[in-house]
Amino acid sequence: MFSRPLWDLGFRPFFLLAALLAVLWVPLWTLMYWGYVDFSNYLLGYDWHIHEMLFGFVAAVLAGFLLTATRAWTKQPTASGGWLAALVVVWLAGRICVLLANSLPPVVVAAVDLPFLPLVAIVVGRAVVVSRNKRNVGVVVMLLLLSACNAAMHAKAFSLPLPRDELGAMVGVDLVVVFLALIGGRVVPTFTKNATPDLKIRNSRLVDGLSIGLLVVMAALDVFEQTKQAAAVCALAAGLVHALRLSGWGGLRTLSRPILWVLHLGYLWIVIGLLLKGVAGLSGGLDRTAASHALTSGAMTTMIIGMMARVALGHTGRKLEVARPITVAFVLVTLAALIRVVLSAFKPDWYPHSLTAAAAVWSLAFLLYLIVYTPILIAPRADGTRDWRVAP
Repeated sequence: MFSRPLWDLGFRPFFLLAALLAVLWVPLWTLMYWGYVDFSNYLLGYDWHIHEMLFGFVAAVLAGFLLTATRAWTKQPTASGGWLAALVVVWLAGRICVLLANSLPPVVVAAVDLPFLPLVAIVVGRAVVVSRNKRNVGVVVMLLLLSACNAAMHAKAFSLPLPRDELGAMVGVDLVVVFLALIGGRVVPTFTKNATPDLKIRNSRLVDGLSIGLLVVMAALDVFEQTKQAAAVCALAAGLVHALRLSGWGGLRTLSRPILWVLHLGYLWIVIGLLLKGVAGLSGGLDRTAASHALTSGAMTTMIIGMMARVALGHTGRKLEVARPITVAFVLVTLAALIRVVLSAFKPDWYPHSLTAAAAVWSLAFLLYLIVYTPILIAPRADGTRDWRVAP
């Protein structure tokens, strides 16, 4: 069983599972929101939604991406075969226990859900240490910090004291944005340059360093309620720096290539989300959920589906051109983000209906991904080789 292509590299099972979770869990959250189902006594409704998007959906994508990319970065093997299947089982067990938390002892829910990200950190960290790949030590640190954010959400469920109630969710989102900015800064200009050789990419070490540094400081400030205004100032400054960074990558030259423009658009959502977070925190005249949805439904989802589409093609030896339904999926996640952000900002009284509409559109996008990519992810590489035999 574990010799099949599905278990060759992490992106295969985890991208499938992330898309499946998106298709099933978001409609389930909508039903919970409207009162048709209720299984949220452990993690109260909105906390359940945030937790499963961050530590279910995003965690699966991070695991799939990092277990694949780390092999290329370090030239070291990562989990495959039975070991990869074991990680999948741990992730699945976490989703089931959080879903059925009302029927289980709380300590069991936490004990089953918490190990996944630390285990991924161990696998990735081993490859980084063995190869002495200092450049990617930060990725391992980020996984461990995300694990701490997951622990904070469980601590909230246990009514344990925290520096602020939203610590796990808020800092968890911040850390994922740091990761997106870090990896985006590597791949978006590189992919764009490879596709348009005559394009001059403008990069600055100072701008790159400031863009990541400001996000890290913002995440640290978000730990405490008392420093939320300082975090807002930091978010505003970070938004401006990231706008400057993005402006040098030639995004307008990618409009004919969906596999490229989706990544530029995802990075643009980081800029929008940070600016909205800054304005909301300083003025109080803007609903802060607009900023959170710009960073989650906008930046995270757009960059995630874009990378899931590209990585799956590149690592299965296929041409880097997405099928038309995937272009439609890119448009749908953009529409879902616009619904959540614009209506949160300007029509907060429409929130229930905007949530339902955005959830339907969002899940449809990932259903299209499942339909198109399931045959690709479970099949052998197009060149007939095995993933783990191809030189990283």
